Amino acid sequence: MVALRDAARVRVAVPDARGGDQSLRVTWHADRRVYVLSTWRGSVCIASICISPDDAAALADVLASTAVSLPLVTDEPEAATA
Repeated sequence: MVALRDAARVRVAVPDARGGDQSLRVTWHADRRVYVLSTWRGSVCIASICISPDDAAALADVLASTAVSLPLVTDEPEAATA
């Protein structure tokens, strides 16, 4: 994940968990008070949507509340039980 920050804009790029060259970019546009969520294939934007701060808060709530309930995954094999 890559995060960039300047005075007027905050941006994060998240790679597709399945691999490949697709990513999701989220950018805050303070001048318009909208978040732009865009889907990228390499360096080409293939889709985008603008959402309000209220909708962004609802999306963040879903992401945060489900992420904390996910089981911890490690690379270590499970111990055998007797």
